[in-house]
Amino acid sequence: MAFKIIQKIKPDQIQDKSLDVGFLKKYYRQLQKMLVMKTDPQNPTGYFFCADYSDGEDLLVMGNQTPAYLKVFRAAGKGKDGFDKKNVSIGNCFILIEGNKKVLCVLPNPSLAKGKKMLVLKALKKLRKSAMKQIAEIRWLNAPLVQEEEAIETSDASSSQNQPATSSATSKGTASKDASKTATPAVGKEEIVKKTKELQKGIKKLKNDIMPRYKKKESTERDAAFVKALRKAGNLFLSKLLLADPKLVAKFSAQRAQLQKGIPQWEALENKILGQKNDVATQGSMREELKATVQRMNETRATIKTLLKKVNFKALK
Repeated sequence: MAFKIIQKIKPDQIQDKSLDVGFLKKYYRQLQKMLVMKTDPQNPTGYFFCADYSDGEDLLVMGNQTPAYLKVFRAAGKGKDGFDKKNVSIGNCFILIEGNKKVLCVLPNPSLAKGKKMLVLKALKKLRKSAMKQIAEIRWLNAPLVQEEEAIETSDASSSQNQPATSSATSKGTASKDASKTATPAVGKEEIVKKTKELQKGIKKLKNDIMPRYKKKESTERDAAFVKALRKAGNLFLSKLLLADPKLVAKFSAQRAQLQKGIPQWEALENKILGQKNDVATQGSMREELKATVQRMNETRATIKTLLKKVNFKALK
C-alpha cells in the first residue's frame, strides 16, 4: 500500500468511538497531501469510510490496513460495535490525474461492506469541499482502473498491460446498481494465486540474479527497472488481495506481511542501484580525466627535456 495510517488514529478508538473528531479536518488536509504524492492507479491505498460516525461527523481513514485495523473495519461493515452498515464503505482508493484535475477514485469492496452508494458519495463530496479542496472530484468505481500489470518476466525487466475501467460517471442502468449490491468478491482465488506465482518468480530472479550483480557493483539500468517493476507488482497484489474474500485474505496473510516488509526494501535497493551506477560512471570519468592529466604532464616533461638539450650551459658560465 502507498502509506501507513496515521498513528494518532488507533483501531480501538475507532471501534469504541472514542476517537477525537476535533483534529479530523487537519488530518484530512494532511491526508490529501499524501494521496496526491503517493497514490495513482498502480499504487492505491486502503480506505475506511463511515458516514455519521460520531457527533454528526463522518470518518474517513486511509492507508495501509493492518490486521488490527481490518478487524475493526470488517466488524463495522457488518453493522457490529454500534455501526450502521449502510453508512460504511471499505475498499481501495487513489488519485487519478486528468489534465490539471485531481480525481479521487474509490473502489469499494462489497464483500467487506455494503454502504449505500449515494449516501456514501454524498458524504464524501461534502468532506471534499470542506477539507480536501485540491481534489476536484470523487469518482466511484465498479472495477479496478488497472486490471492487469504483467510486471515480472525472467527474460525482461518489465512489461505492463493496462485496461480501462468503468466508473460511476460512465456506468448507467441496473447493471451498476447490481454491481454495487453484490457480495461477490471483486478478485477471485485464481487471480490471487496467479499473482503470487508471478511474484515468487520475480523474487527468485531478484535473489539469484539482481542481488549478486549489485554486490559486485555490476548493476545495470535494467536491474533498477526490474526492481521497480517488482515493487509495483507487489503493490498491485496487495490492492487486489484487499478486494478478495476475507477467508482468502487470511490464507495469504503471511505473503501479505512479507510484501509489506519487502516493498520498502525494494524501493531502497532500486535507489541504491541507481546511485551505484552513477558512482561507477563518476569514477570512470575521473579515471579518464586523470589519464588525460598524466598524459599532458608527460608531454610537458618531454618538451622541457628537449628544450634543455638545446641550451648551451657552458656558454652561460
